[in-house]
Amino acid sequence: MILLSNYSKAYVRTTVLSIKNLKIEPGLHLVQGANGSGKTTFFKSISGIISFKGDCSLNGQSIKKDAVEYRRYVNYCEAEPNFPHFLNGRELISFVSKAKNTPDTTLHKIVMSFGVEKFWKKPIATYSSGMLKKTSLVLAFAGNPRAILLDEPFTTIDRDSKEQLCLFIREYRALGCTFLISAHQEPKTIPLEFDSTLILENNTVNKLL
Repeated sequence: MILLSNYSKAYVRTTVLSIKNLKIEPGLHLVQGANGSGKTTFFKSISGIISFKGDCSLNGQSIKKDAVEYRRYVNYCEAEPNFPHFLNGRELISFVSKAKNTPDTTLHKIVMSFGVEKFWKKPIATYSSGMLKKTSLVLAFAGNPRAILLDEPFTTIDRDSKEQLCLFIREYRALGCTFLISAHQEPKTIPLEFDSTLILENNTVNKLL
């Protein structure tokens, strides 16, 4: 379970997101909102990338009190990934996978499923948007995540990769992993069954079951 309490995030003294209390039960949750509604801020806060006021906990473990341990179990795939250009994909994936204690067999399965082995020896600076997204998706499933945040995961990837992504989501969900997935597509066009929808509007989040 993900729990946000007294959460607020401001940029240049302007509050962009404020959430008094939000409980996200284990499951598969769709996150929607207009451009600029705060979806990326929401994801980056929960994943521990940006600071904020208040607290966020995963299964009772607070990001403020035990940040390192919290981050071990929360993975995030950005809508537009931006990785260091001086690395190649294999170096990046190996580094993150080691930090996340990813078993070699698990990593091999993920890499091969998304076809990343076909280009991961090339410099990241040469990657297309689709190659960057596939690399980011590999990182999203690395380790032993208890929550995976996917920001526009279905954009810029091919049909086979979309199907593989849905298979991984279902597989990890069955193991108890919670998903937050943002998408501009209509829910009926996404081949997944969501437990709830979180709507970001008016600088806060409304939960629809």
